[in-house]
Amino acid sequence: RICVNTTGGALTLRGATAAFAALEPRWQSGRLRKPEAAPCCILSMEVVATLDLAASSRGRPCIALRPEGLRGLHPVPRHDGWRTSACTARQARAHDVRSAVRALWRSASLADALAGSSARCRCALREEVVAEKLRDFAALGTRNIPELCMLEPKEFVRRVILGAVAVDSGDWLQPLYRQERGTWRLCKLEVLFRLRDPTRIPFPAFMNFVQAATDHSDAPDTELRAAFEDLVVASVQRVDKYLSAMSREDLQDMRKAGIFMSINVTAKQLRSVLAVPLRCPDLIALEETEYDNEPDALTQLRLQAWTKFRALSLDDVLPTLADLEDSGSLAQTYVEPRVPLNGDSYKALPRKYNHDIPFARRFIRDFRRAREMHPDAQAEVKLSEDFCCYLIGVGHAPFARSAMSEWRSANIEAFATCLEDVGQHHQASQSIRRIGLELIREAVVAGMTVCLEVSFADEDISWLCEAAPELVGQLCKQGGMSGPMAIPLSMVGTVFSPRCERSRCECEGNSTPRMFSAQV
Repeated sequence: RICVNTTGGALTLRGATAAFAALEPRWQSGRLRKPEAAPCCILSMEVVATLDLAASSRGRPCIALRPEGLRGLHPVPRHDGWRTSACTARQARAHDVRSAVRALWRSASLADALAGSSARCRCALREEVVAEKLRDFAALGTRNIPELCMLEPKEFVRRVILGAVAVDSGDWLQPLYRQERGTWRLCKLEVLFRLRDPTRIPFPAFMNFVQAATDHSDAPDTELRAAFEDLVVASVQRVDKYLSAMSREDLQDMRKAGIFMSINVTAKQLRSVLAVPLRCPDLIALEETEYDNEPDALTQLRLQAWTKFRALSLDDVLPTLADLEDSGSLAQTYVEPRVPLNGDSYKALPRKYNHDIPFARRFIRDFRRAREMHPDAQAEVKLSEDFCCYLIGVGHAPFARSAMSEWRSANIEAFATCLEDVGQHHQASQSIRRIGLELIREAVVAGMTVCLEVSFADEDISWLCEAAPELVGQLCKQGGMSGPMAIPLSMVGTVFSPRCERSRCECEGNSTPRMFSAQV
């Protein structure tokens, strides 16, 4: 399955492997009618050729390959045991395009890649494939309007949320990846609020709105709280409507690939979200965020969520200073991390936090109860960026690595000069790693996945995988190679199912995939 973009007088083919084979049914059905020569770039195979689209003697468009325009037909890379293509540039010159198509189609790599098999689906979900699509889209994106980013919370609700200024009502999706047999693959698309910029929220207006509407404020505004809850409920309904409009084949692809669309809700919003009638709840996951305090009967609300949605995550888990003390670390051995350039405090551990370690362990216990009632229930513990800074030394800021490296050295010095009897205690950095490992093991044993909410390299977690080998196959990461980039809900088909996006464009009478259209 491929997407065809004919803007600007050029024919550009973007496909998973071989565009020639995918084109054959298109020209036979007479859908491709572009008489002039046009460059063809098949990105993943690094093929550059010139195609002539001209009417054949039978009145149908045919495709002829100009040998002088062929730079070389490279073998298909090996993925999941695929055999590389046997068709070479010399063979392509010796045959017409129809023979080349047949030669390519006979190769096992193309049969797997284009015949709808599980191997094709898994290849299309690889991190580098999704990240490339997001980067292409981000290059076409616009920046947020500065005036809207500086609005006060109530004015932000009136002008942005109720004013429908944001693209797709603010429903944008960021990919999360799960490591399977050494390869990172798309497993979830998290709904985030974006205005126009695919890389960031309208800051600080949106964060000020959320804080004023939740228990992050000492006195939450009731009007803003209601507006925030309405926004979350409407987002769930829009995502469900989008899923309901997809074809049965596309929904089956999502279920086979295990892809969820994940929506953030606070603990106090769970009850309202559970009351929303939905058609595709099995493809929607909820993430319980830390913004609100715990409501009454939270365990029962979680069990109801696992009953209806089957997937629930605990967002932004972070240890506190109290957790460090409970683990046996001396309070005076903890030194706050500092920004290398100016010495400002960076990611200091709080004394109190809603999603602390005991709260996360309660979530794991609730999931065990849910598994007894629903064996197919799924859950995830997401370690916040702050936690990841302490655990693997990686954060969003470009100076995070150096800051956390200096922090470890500072804590070793503080530990060494402590006057207490340190024989029964541990330095802060060791304690946090131990706390993280214990929580990770407990979650994995319960059947949960663990997500690190930062983009990291495999070498950053090598020690973690060695210390917790049970984490293999259960580890996820947020953003990955595409970082904070997100894509509007209406364009999600371009990320995980090119067929879905192509069929939707055809239904709308638009031959150009929306990912590359001028309206973006």
